[in-house]
Amino acid sequence: MNRIAQRLAVIGWLAIVGSALLRVMTEHTLLAYWDIDPLVVDIPETRLTPAMSLALDGAVWIGSLALIIGQWLMNQPLMWRSGILLAVAACGVFWHGLIATPYATAPGTFSGHPDGLVIASYWIAAMVGAWSLAHLARDEHWRRLTVATLIGIIFVLVGHGIVHVFIEHAQTLAEYRSNPELFLRARGFEPGSVQALEFERRLSNPEAIGWFGLTNVFATFAAVGFGAGVGILLSLLGGRTARTLAALVVGLSLLVAGMMGLWLSGAKGGYGAAVVSVGAVLVVQMFGRHTAKARKKVADGPAHAAERPADRLLASRLGWLIGAGVIILPILGVVFRGLIGERIGELSMLFRWHYFIASARIFLESPVAGVGPGAFQDAYALAKPMVNPEWASSPHNVILEWIATLGVAGIALAIVWCVFVCSAAHRAIDESVRSEEREVDFPKRMIVLGGIAAIGASIIAWSIDAPVTTDASFAGRSFGLLIWLGILFCFAFARFSRCAMALAGLGAVAAIASHAQIEVTATHPGAAAWCALLLGACGGFIPSPTRATRNSHRAYLPAIVLLVLGTAATVASGRKAGEWEAVLQEGRDNAQRRLAMGQMRAAVEVAADTMREAERVWPGRLGVRTSEIGYRVSLAEPGADLVFLVEPLTWDFPGRAGAWVTRGQLLLLVGEGDDSVAAFEEAHRLDPGSLRIGMLGLRAAKLGGDPDQVTRWAERVLRIDEFLRLDPLKRLSDEERREIEGLLAGVASTVP
Repeated sequence: MNRIAQRLAVIGWLAIVGSALLRVMTEHTLLAYWDIDPLVVDIPETRLTPAMSLALDGAVWIGSLALIIGQWLMNQPLMWRSGILLAVAACGVFWHGLIATPYATAPGTFSGHPDGLVIASYWIAAMVGAWSLAHLARDEHWRRLTVATLIGIIFVLVGHGIVHVFIEHAQTLAEYRSNPELFLRARGFEPGSVQALEFERRLSNPEAIGWFGLTNVFATFAAVGFGAGVGILLSLLGGRTARTLAALVVGLSLLVAGMMGLWLSGAKGGYGAAVVSVGAVLVVQMFGRHTAKARKKVADGPAHAAERPADRLLASRLGWLIGAGVIILPILGVVFRGLIGERIGELSMLFRWHYFIASARIFLESPVAGVGPGAFQDAYALAKPMVNPEWASSPHNVILEWIATLGVAGIALAIVWCVFVCSAAHRAIDESVRSEEREVDFPKRMIVLGGIAAIGASIIAWSIDAPVTTDASFAGRSFGLLIWLGILFCFAFARFSRCAMALAGLGAVAAIASHAQIEVTATHPGAAAWCALLLGACGGFIPSPTRATRNSHRAYLPAIVLLVLGTAATVASGRKAGEWEAVLQEGRDNAQRRLAMGQMRAAVEVAADTMREAERVWPGRLGVRTSEIGYRVSLAEPGADLVFLVEPLTWDFPGRAGAWVTRGQLLLLVGEGDDSVAAFEEAHRLDPGSLRIGMLGLRAAKLGGDPDQVTRWAERVLRIDEFLRLDPLKRLSDEERREIEGLLAGVASTVP
């Protein structure tokens, strides 16, 4: 039976860890094959599509099932309390993804939210994988293997970051400057628009972004490497583990890689996360040394300090205090920055304060079910403080994002996440107060599993983005992989004590937990699983020898049933996504064949039909519907009645400002000024801070010729422009402002 359990452990570990590693080394998309318009630029799909993402989630569910069955066969206790919370979270995820009427859509229009399903699926799969892996990580061997394999990917990211900053960034910038309009239109940006200007601003900064597209997410990985390296080096300097060459190489390599990654990213939040992680490790290290010295002064003390009830109680309380501290301190920093307001020039933390305010309003508006995954941006447009100039699809806080989008289910998910963080600190304290080093003889053959996961994930990632991988990028990846494998080899031979691994784990967890309160790392598709697995491995269940396990064994059967149901739901969703992507891929190929033959009109017709068929197969995406409308409009004859194209759009998405903007633009195109004004009025109600909507409404009012409407819209535009003072890039130009002020003066002069 133990042999079967061991095989299940190997299968489950490879499935869970391998999926997380693959996500880190690939980009993600919610719209397969058409995210970049193939009628503008022919670029192959080189990202994880929704079907691939759901397939990886299914692999995590299956791997979790294998691990839990193996734990059952080995008669190990089950973490049933956190399992119940995850069951509640899973019900909320699949309720929103498959059953509930999505936020801002007409009741009964369609069931579930396809993009929301994909997003929340990797959230719940990541946490379920972390929960099941936490059972396996009670074994020190599996914990060391997991931590070594997950942290080792930092070297690949740093290698990729070096190539991006010093080689690829200049090439991309040259490509953009050679044809800016084509470059922007291929990515869905109108040249000269605010979105295009923001894209240009980000493009001009040579920052490491990994495969995430966000430098702050990259910085989290760097801070994790830095914190883990500090934990290992402190254990060496403090004599808490043997000073071997392999241990020194691991500690210094992680420290250097972390410093290099932070420098490449230039993210202030990453530096802050590194400081927090080092602080947490130092507190634990000092407490452990103080406890050991105090115990030596007691002549009749017990052999192990951790066996003394007073020491154990103090360690437990301090551990949970440290865990709570690394979560709460960044939040308090954001609150403090928010209270200062606009009196200082720093804006990034001020904007996060605005995100927090909006998230609280969204949660209070729908505390039970939440607004649904993927719907935060629409709700944020109404809930945000007007002075905030940004479009936010996330509150940049893992806890707030989950509770705002999932409600009670998100609260359950956040509780488990926070418990993992606090347990990691508890474990580190528990190990640090023990008198002996307690080195663990690591089975060196186990490191082969880490190598298989690293090499396998790297090969699959290379095959996915091979069409756009340059020689420099391949060299950076390969160099990072070689160092990764070398570090795994050193982990196998380093004589690490349990204390050393606990301190390294605490450094990693503290960096993740602190940065996740001000960034999107813990909910990002490329990083969520990686973060969750590190938390689960380092902060999993700490068994008590006196705890009865009879009741937890009875919980295995419902746990297995829930894992089977979760697997079935994910696999079924993946099949639906696969059908949808097949339609998109076939349409893309057909459209490009038409283009190759010079049949532009036929290619546009194919594109429009593809969008319609894709929406029929898996409905619920506003972007797909608006793309079809755009293609149909380009095919229409002058003077044709096009209103019928947008009426169903606003019926199905009555609470989406984008739907009303599309309607207003089409009505404006055919000269229906009054009706277009009404459409823009509704769009403005749903997104009162959008300057673009204000300008479109003003244009429609001028076409209608009603002076009252012109005055109202002109005043709105100027008011919105004033609210955008924190980001001058998004404000009116001087010429536009003078024109609107002149328009107001002209209207006023005609009033008797």
